[in-house]
Amino acid sequence: MELKEVIRGERVDFGFYNLQHASAWAGSCIIILTGCALKQLSKKNYTISILLLLISSIFWFIFIGTQTRQTFLGLFSAIVFAFFFYAKNLNWSKRNIAIVASIAFISISVAFNSSGVKQRTIGEIETYSQLFSGNYNKFSDADDGSSVRLALWYAGYQWFKDYPILGSDREIGEHIVQTSPYAPVISKNAKHKHLHNYYVELAVSYGIVGLTVILSLFICIFLNLFKARHANGFDEVQFVGLVFIPYWLIVNIFEPHLLTSPGQLIHNVMIGSFFIFSKLHSKDNS
Repeated sequence: MELKEVIRGERVDFGFYNLQHASAWAGSCIIILTGCALKQLSKKNYTISILLLLISSIFWFIFIGTQTRQTFLGLFSAIVFAFFFYAKNLNWSKRNIAIVASIAFISISVAFNSSGVKQRTIGEIETYSQLFSGNYNKFSDADDGSSVRLALWYAGYQWFKDYPILGSDREIGEHIVQTSPYAPVISKNAKHKHLHNYYVELAVSYGIVGLTVILSLFICIFLNLFKARHANGFDEVQFVGLVFIPYWLIVNIFEPHLLTSPGQLIHNVMIGSFFIFSKLHSKDNS
């Protein structure tokens, strides 16, 4: 049933109560399996590498079926960054760079055009044109995914200006949705409880102090992974970290995954693993 729905171009939640959660999980699994497959490929274990890539196709199916733009943007942006990182550090030839870049471009284009992501993006082109022209004023009347998010972010920003240092309260987002004149009517009627942006939620709840602490944690771990060098060549944990952290930072711009149980589980497992990795690597170099 779900296979037919995906083929027809319909959005599928695969049993998750929120499409964004299903997509975030799928993207995380793709990153992990790709890192493990590349590790096996570097050791010339081609059979295991192919098997891991075949398993990852299940999560690609879920990823594409959910048609979630935030994870498309997050995953493909992170992959582009990792590509340039490894192209430089592994001294790839121009031929290899061209081949990998071509494969990545074709894959991204196919994924974008073969799903409902393209149609939904085109359907909101008016919102984007107003935004980039500087004439955007569609707040309380917002009625599509992009305009609703923009309106909620603006409502959060207006609140943040009054309480910038320490914020207001852990659950202030729901109050802002219901009381701000900038929050869209559709969000008030649906009783949305958050502002569809983890960083805006963090800013209105804990102010600049809270936002600085959390972002500093991400930056510290990412830099440790970025600077690590390995005598044994490719390290799958480093690869997963260099792809996952940008991916996770981007998807949380559009959905506050870190305020949900599924998102917190992903975060704790992944970030905890990278922190341990960076500590072990520091010990090896000392």
